[in-house]
Amino acid sequence: MTFHDAVTINRRGTPTFVRVYDILLLLTIPAYLFLNLFTLHNIPHYIVSDDGLFILDGLRMGAGQWIYRDFFQFNAPGIDYVFFFAFKLFGARAWVPNLVTLLLGTSLSWMTLYLARRIMPRSWADLTTILFVVFLYGRWLDATHHWFSLFAILLAITVVLPDCSPSRIAIAGALIGTAAFFTQTAGAAAWLAFAVTLFYEHTSAAMQPSMLRKQASLFLPAALVWYLLSAQTLNHVGWHTLWYFQFTFPQRYELRVDDNPIAVVLRLFPHKISFLQIENVVFYLLLLCTTPVALCVLLWKRLRNQAELQAGQMPILLLATVGFLLMAEVVTRPTWIRLYAVFLPSLMVLFAMLALPLRTRPRLNRLLMLVLLSAATLSAFRQTSINRAMYSSITSLPAGEIALPQLDTEELRFLAQHTHPGDMFFQAFAVYLYLPLALHSPVYMDYLRQSSVTRPEFLANAVRALETNHVRYVALRPASDITFSHAESHHLDPLYSWVEAHYTFVQRFPNNEELWELRR
Repeated sequence: MTFHDAVTINRRGTPTFVRVYDILLLLTIPAYLFLNLFTLHNIPHYIVSDDGLFILDGLRMGAGQWIYRDFFQFNAPGIDYVFFFAFKLFGARAWVPNLVTLLLGTSLSWMTLYLARRIMPRSWADLTTILFVVFLYGRWLDATHHWFSLFAILLAITVVLPDCSPSRIAIAGALIGTAAFFTQTAGAAAWLAFAVTLFYEHTSAAMQPSMLRKQASLFLPAALVWYLLSAQTLNHVGWHTLWYFQFTFPQRYELRVDDNPIAVVLRLFPHKISFLQIENVVFYLLLLCTTPVALCVLLWKRLRNQAELQAGQMPILLLATVGFLLMAEVVTRPTWIRLYAVFLPSLMVLFAMLALPLRTRPRLNRLLMLVLLSAATLSAFRQTSINRAMYSSITSLPAGEIALPQLDTEELRFLAQHTHPGDMFFQAFAVYLYLPLALHSPVYMDYLRQSSVTRPEFLANAVRALETNHVRYVALRPASDITFSHAESHHLDPLYSWVEAHYTFVQRFPNNEELWELRR
């Protein structure tokens, strides 16, 4: 049985119980995300993650400011516009980011299910979707720009599944341009993946003119859509500024990587190794190894049966190429969220390649699926229990009621009593205080780091903005909390010295944030 035959048989006949099952699966996904994002009384969990920067960017855009010109960012502006329009539509309420996270996760999961069912047997497609919801998206619940660009790329792949006609390729190109508007490097990687796959599909000399037409149908809409989406930003900041912050600055200064969990375990071995650290090692190895393994399996099948791959597995080749190039784009500067966001295409390829031979080994197939489904179910219950226990402190703040971790409750309640909505405030090393307290940041770079990312001019701007606007409160952390490299341990010394000279220490909160008040 060929791959194409297996998928065709998988689609035949949809009894009533299958439709009911599909509806339950589609509804279970947003229900699971809701339980991890909200309390049963619809109060949002206030989750502090990377999307906090983009949430603040959206608020600043709502105040008439422009990315790159009025506030710092080195990512593409797409996600800032998402939060800007979300706040424009619903108001600057604390539950809005959670709603965006819920809708994004649901859309990504449904797209995964739709695409997976067209490249692998139904049971494996459903399992792939469940694993994505629980282990990838649900593990972070971070509406970062990487997920938005991935959604656009998966949608582009779905568009060309029936055939690679020029019109479908043009639509896919437009979606790739949209992906670049959210993550510039992901858009470039996706365009290259599509271009390589189209070239692979037309290898004979007679088909070269058709291939060139399709390449033009891919590139021109991608470039046009990216330009149209970026036109307003370009009009306010110019090409030079956009190029500098989207391409030059990240390559020159943005070198952030998360701690390698393998190195952490080896450093602690054989003492003080926790289950969480072992779990992190397993996930890290899976994230790094699945892409090359999936590509190797695909190439092995390509060498065994060239005709079958061309006839029935071109979508698999496209997914594999996208997964490989997306991983190559982040592997030099790996962080957890980047690795998670580029992992899905490779996971789909690996499962699609494994599912077909397992059809002839039903016992092994059932055993493997049972193990993976059990792991996902246990992890889902565990993650939900942890989140519901963690976000247990209900607090009423200017942006509405929120469920806070106990560790952060004292700080937000204190500041709610000592500030007013619209006040200028500076949280130097995080951004989670602005939205719930309706405070405004006066500085250009909101999230200072003890690294080369915080340029001297950004530091000087922060000091000047604090002085000019007579900002009453500043929230700092001890230098040891934000120092990850001894070579850059004194990068922010000028800020600490200036604050100590002009502000009075008020108190330190349980989460180790320090509050300083302007001397009168």
